[in-house]
Amino acid sequence: MNKAMAIVLLLTTTLFSKSISQDTLGLKTYVGNLKQITISIEGKKYQFLFDTGGAETFISPAICNILKKTPHGKEFGYRMNGERIHYQICDSVTFDAGTAKIFHSTVGVWDVMSILPKELPKIDGIISLKSFDNKIICLDLTNNMIIVETNKSAHKKTKEMTLLSSRFASGLTGNELNVFVGARHNNVLYWFLFDSGNLDSFIFSPLTAYEWGIQSDSVSGKTYKTDIVLGVETNNTEVVTKDIIYDGALNYDIISKKVYLIDLIKNQVWMN
Repeated sequence: MNKAMAIVLLLTTTLFSKSISQDTLGLKTYVGNLKQITISIEGKKYQFLFDTGGAETFISPAICNILKKTPHGKEFGYRMNGERIHYQICDSVTFDAGTAKIFHSTVGVWDVMSILPKELPKIDGIISLKSFDNKIICLDLTNNMIIVETNKSAHKKTKEMTLLSSRFASGLTGNELNVFVGARHNNVLYWFLFDSGNLDSFIFSPLTAYEWGIQSDSVSGKTYKTDIVLGVETNNTEVVTKDIIYDGALNYDIISKKVYLIDLIKNQVWMN
């Protein structure tokens, strides 16, 4: 092989390797099992909470001011308990996380510290699954990793994973991204929010608990043990009933025990 040919081959191999490379984003513990991630915006580092059940990605008003952007509009969403929340949005914000560049056409503007105890370390925003729209990610909470996959790497991983029943919801005005996974009981699918920020037990609504035959009334706050099948896995787990707007919600404990591949292009969830 002559020298010119070798150089061409080396360049081609290098470019090809970059085109199929994955980005690994490191997580770390904030408080308890809450996870945080370091995000850079225009060269400045910030600390964000990572929450798969967050629906919207938020930056603080202070960041919006540093970026010399003016919050505008009035978006709204609903918390799990049905409480309606309002916030403004900020346009065109790019996050640098590891080697990944994550562009947002809009993000919410909200001070998360307004609801956190004052003694906790400062948090500058929340990164949700919405930040990974049109991407494929592998979530490994036990090892504190989010891997932004390529089509090739994702295809390889899913060969050894189980496809779950799932739904992807964008909210009433298309400004959100929530993922639900289905668990079947008596030939009926019940839909549970994929919520790593739920540090409580696995949540059932009182109606879900009633239809599963584990509760005879509509009282919230009761705790039970029951079998929940996700894919081919049966989980005997503690559930608590709460008056929420969903059938229920997964929690950190369940999510952290498995590795999940979330394909936000094909709207699929895989588990291993």
